Amino acid sequence: MADAKAKSKKTILLVDDHEAVRVSVGELLQLQGYNILLAADGQEALEIASNSDDPIDLLITDVILPKLSGRELAQRIHQVQSTIKVLFISGYSEQAAFQNFENVPETADFIQKPCSMEALLQKIRSLLNESVDP
Repeated sequence: MADAKAKSKKTILLVDDHEAVRVSVGELLQLQGYNILLAADGQEALEIASNSDDPIDLLITDVILPKLSGRELAQRIHQVQSTIKVLFISGYSEQAAFQNFENVPETADFIQKPCSMEALLQKIRSLLNESVDP
């Protein structure tokens, strides 16, 4: 099973303004074999994305962020890298989080915080079209 995790090597850009969430989720995802890039806000995430040598497979972003919202961040990154998948996370319900949202990428999904690591991994694997070990 460790070999399957090590083979993934998909790159995930994780954006959350709460350091404890960002760091702990980032560490757990690294243990699952993902390359993790961390950003505290939308502007920092854009800088990381533009300076990354490797393509980013998945953007996980809080909907409400300082400097640049998760929606705006997703739209800007999607313009440059149209194949990127997006997972929005929020403490608000999906309906409240996406109220007044326009032009959400078709490759986007949503998960409400707090969520279990198992639920998060299931969403990630689904978005990245990865098989889940039984």
